[in-house]
Amino acid sequence: MNISFEIDPETGDLMATYIHIAEGEVSRTTEIAEGRCYADEDSGGGLIGIELLGEVHLKSDLHHISEKYGVTGLDRMVTTIGEAVHA
Repeated sequence: MNISFEIDPETGDLMATYIHIAEGEVSRTTEIAEGRCYADEDSGGGLIGIELLGEVHLKSDLHHISEKYGVTGLDRMVTTIGEAVHA
């Protein structure tokens, strides 16, 4: 997994987080939580990546994706993301 962040240069606030789960071509993007969480899928519905906008609902959004796609360890990433952004 690879994680990238987009930080607002003026405020230092987290604007977006992208978690790259697997290699592949994105076939579609599914909205998981309205306006804040999206899953990139391959043509077979496999998870390629996750885009999270802001950080307010990170834990619940990652938990939902973990259950939907059967990806373990996403819940633990909340701490990693928080530490990286606020370092």
